Amino acid sequence: MKLKQIKGCAHYLKSPTNVGVLIDGKEAILIDSGNDTDKAKKIHRELETQGLSIKSIWNTHSHADHWGGNHYLQQKTGCEITSSKIEAAMINNNIMEPFYLYGAEPLKVLKNKFLMAKECSCGIFDSNHIDVAGRSVEIVDLKGHSPGMVGFKTEEGVFFTGDAIFSLEIIEKYKLMYSSDITGHLKTLDFLEKSDAEYYVPSHGDVFGFDGLKDLIEKNRDAIFRVNRILLDEMAEPASLEELLTSSMDRLGVSMNIGQHFLNRTTISAHLSHLCNEGFAVAQMDNNRLVYRTK
Repeated sequence: MKLKQIKGCAHYLKSPTNVGVLIDGKEAILIDSGNDTDKAKKIHRELETQGLSIKSIWNTHSHADHWGGNHYLQQKTGCEITSSKIEAAMINNNIMEPFYLYGAEPLKVLKNKFLMAKECSCGIFDSNHIDVAGRSVEIVDLKGHSPGMVGFKTEEGVFFTGDAIFSLEIIEKYKLMYSSDITGHLKTLDFLEKSDAEYYVPSHGDVFGFDGLKDLIEKNRDAIFRVNRILLDEMAEPASLEELLTSSMDRLGVSMNIGQHFLNRTTISAHLSHLCNEGFAVAQMDNNRLVYRTK
């Protein structure tokens, strides 16, 4: 794990979950912290090698692969940790992710490091701009993938986009992109398409330039629209959430373990909310059974 400069104060550490690094003199601000303590130790070691101390961590959102290193780094350095209001609430209460995926006290199998990072103390951003190295960094609302997800855009034109945009490799591998709010996700893609950064840093995948933005956004939209089309087709006859989850995963060629079942169920629920709220489908009760159908 080596520190790489993008432009100006903006750097990053390439990883399965990329970690942004904003440098201000001898201090570093991390954008996310990796997925666990082992990754956090590597981050700390590399920054120490570069003569940098960790001042703070800014979390894009509360999925455990983005804040799994928070606990270790806060204990090790005393750094401040901050996120948006919704995401900070979930980071401060690590049971929340498996709880909302399951809808109640979760199964033991869901209480794992992939869904429950070690708790830390996380505050809330109180401004939309923060000064770093004499330049303003904008905190940008990117909700969709997660309800309060944010990104960070530097004055030099580097945009850390969290999980708002997925690489083509991720789309082809997983087929279904996790989202808690499809309507919000599509609006975020529309917003990003009109943005003018020079470099974009997704949490998963390689840094890319403005020239690659529109094509990648179109690929992300296509992945969402494909699932919408499958669901509308499957709702020609009334079907329950579990039936729609099974049939859509079969058509996408996706196999699921228990954890993936609940992650994908949440995403399918988000698609169904979007389709119902936009007037393409309706939810109704049928003999004590909640079903969805096209209008």
